[in-house]
Amino acid sequence: MRGHRSAAPGGSEGCGRYGVLRTGEEHVGQGIRATGPGGGGVGHRPVLPSSPLMTIAGVMSHLRWAEHLWFEVVLLGRPAVGPVFDEPEDADMRVEGVPLAELLDDYDRQVAVSNEIFAAQSLDDVGRHPDFDASGASLRWIMFHMIEVTARHAGPLDAIRELLDGRTGHY
Repeated sequence: MRGHRSAAPGGSEGCGRYGVLRTGEEHVGQGIRATGPGGGGVGHRPVLPSSPLMTIAGVMSHLRWAEHLWFEVVLLGRPAVGPVFDEPEDADMRVEGVPLAELLDDYDRQVAVSNEIFAAQSLDDVGRHPDFDASGASLRWIMFHMIEVTARHAGPLDAIRELLDGRTGHY
């Protein structure tokens, strides 16, 4: 079932009920941008002594590279390049010196690429990368996994932001 586009709530285009879920996922970067902390490097400030990479900047970079991994590498079989594949562990969260605005723009662009891939594939298509066992997963599974990954990180992002600026986020 290719080209199965339909309107999602709020005027966004989506792909039926999956589009509704995907639209919610896209709002993570927009929500951080709209309610996120101001300048002064606060987006890079860790709030958990035991997790120094758990910053708004680090989490947004991690989410960007998770999108890349699952849609471009695992599903389409493209080369496994980028910090998510590099040493040290959590290289995708090591973003010292990269402005938060740039990381948010990178995330938005990656979500747009993922959405294009999603719209062009069948939900029953499976991954093509020969080096990843997860390539046996269907696009349907990948979509739900990415929604779960994004949701799992959205709560900590909101908590980090609140610890940094004292404001409670609502969106």
